[in-house]
Parts: sequence; C-alpha cells; structure tokens
Amino acid sequence: MSFAMTARMRRVFLVIALLAAAGVIDSAVALRNHYAKSKSSYCEFGESFNCDTVNRSSYSVLLGIPVALIGVIGYGALLGLSTLYREKAETPAMLLMAAVGGLG
Repeated sequence: MSFAMTARMRRVFLVIALLAAAGVIDSAVALRNHYAKSKSSYCEFGESFNCDTVNRSSYSVLLGIPVALIGVIGYGALLGLSTLYREKAETPAMLLMAAVGGLG
C-alpha cells in the first residue's frame, strides 16, 4: 500500500538518508581502523583525544562483534528504510522504532 508523501516528508526522508549514509561511512572507516595494523587514524588529535584508543580496546567489541560492524548494519538498515521503502505507509513508524531502539 502506498501513501501520498508531502514535500516536507520527502525532505525529512532525505535528511535521514544523508545522516544514515554518513553513519555507514563513519562506521565503515572505524571498522577498517579496528582491524588495521596502522597506529594512526582520521580522528587522532593528540594524546587526549584519539578514537583508536577505544576502537582497539575491549570496549570496541560486544559479544565478539565489533561495535563498528553493528553501526554499519544499523545505519545501513536506516538508509534502506529511508530510501527503498519510503513509499510504504508503515516506514515512518519503522524508522522511529529503529532509531529509538538503538539500531542506528
């Protein structure tokens, strides 16, 4: 079942899609850095602020799965919902549940 989408809803879905795409890219880079042998990363700003300190620590893995991989999957799901399934009537509720439920 399809529903009429207003211009405002289109903009909202576009913003969600852009933010989800940025999340996929950021999570993918973090996942690559999680497994990389390199000592430097894109978010190293000295000793007091360095993403790799956490990204390579025990806090970066949840039940054996890298948190960055969970981010790629979650943001990918939000991106898919906001682009491929945006014409379906239940998509706004699914997006809200996914975002609030911690999928992304």
